[in-house]
Amino acid sequence: MKALRKILLAVVVTGMISNVPGQTVWTIEKTVSSSSSGNPYGVFKIGNRFIGFGSTNAGGYAIDTSSDGINWGFCSASPVYLTSVSKVGSYYIATGGQGYIAISPDGGSWTFKSFGGSYSPVNLTGVASSGSLLVAACKDSSNGKILTSTNGTVWNLLPYLSVPALNAVIWTGAKFIAVGEKGIYMTSLDGSTWTSGTVPLSPSLTTVTWTGAYIVANGKDGGSYVSSDGTTWTIAATPVPTTSFSYTRQLIWSGKALVRTVEPNTIETSTDGIYWNMQTLNQVTTLSAIVFTGTRFLAYGSNNSSYLVLSSPLDSTITSPLSKKQMNNVAETMYHSGLNDLVQYSLSEPAQVRLRFLDLLGREVFSGINRVQGPGNYTYQIPSGILATGRYAEVFEAGQFVRKNLITLER
Repeated sequence: MKALRKILLAVVVTGMISNVPGQTVWTIEKTVSSSSSGNPYGVFKIGNRFIGFGSTNAGGYAIDTSSDGINWGFCSASPVYLTSVSKVGSYYIATGGQGYIAISPDGGSWTFKSFGGSYSPVNLTGVASSGSLLVAACKDSSNGKILTSTNGTVWNLLPYLSVPALNAVIWTGAKFIAVGEKGIYMTSLDGSTWTSGTVPLSPSLTTVTWTGAYIVANGKDGGSYVSSDGTTWTIAATPVPTTSFSYTRQLIWSGKALVRTVEPNTIETSTDGIYWNMQTLNQVTTLSAIVFTGTRFLAYGSNNSSYLVLSSPLDSTITSPLSKKQMNNVAETMYHSGLNDLVQYSLSEPAQVRLRFLDLLGREVFSGINRVQGPGNYTYQIPSGILATGRYAEVFEAGQFVRKNLITLER
């Protein structure tokens, strides 16, 4: 079985900013032949230690550790695909498929425990720690489950939980937040009592993080969903149309910037979770993981012959993901007043403009604008009788700018 240290490669950043607003130059330092190594798919930083999960050419799985995220040492083979890792007390706890938990006192030596009976065939999709309590998000074929533990060895399955499959969980410092399929979100102060709801449009939520001020969750629909309290959620702008968006693998917050990886080889950055800048990494065909070291981002991926690690400059260089010129391309204000429903916006340069309205199931019910428009100020009136009283998702696109709003029309 091949160790991840043969997979993860170092890339030295030049520190130069490219001529594309919000994007940085990524430079490859070395490569490793994919024929001699496996495939990394998850990297996490817990304290001063990096934990890496990977698959091997032999068809198995492995855990590696690193002190810098670049130079790796093999720790243990894993019987299952591992999904997440956290820490309670001095113990590292990793979660995985088939009801498996991996436990390590030092991040180097690992033992595996499989929950049989009522826990199986539950897949543990994520784990979060408050420092004294671990909460694991789970899913079976279609249902979500929550496991809790104070030591990582003895776990309790919460009874009578009837929610869709859960994909991720975090601890904000005050509460646990879990997200999953069909737009489900759950919040808990103690890990035992949970309240739940759904975000607008009910997309499948794949990742979630806490910035210190607000919660950001990403959906398979391409949406970024932002909440200050875990209860009221706003649909934020997305950098690409929903139809071309793919699965978001990871979402992290460095203290200054949000970074997420999107299949197959895209990195997106944001300072607020609302406006995102998209950058395709042409050095790789598949981007599998990302981590923040404390001074820079490391992204892990592969091309047809090699496995790579890419690094960014200090995250202080990631400012607003849209330049001032881009921000001014579209200045949009919505008015909804009886039958005089107006959309007003301005363009500072030519752009393909689209205005669509979706119902809360994500189905398009009306397309109002779909044409190229030049610079200028525009007013569009929604035709009378087209949209009935109710709530809609309004999707406004102008070039690379995409804005989603949840609106209520009263007739």
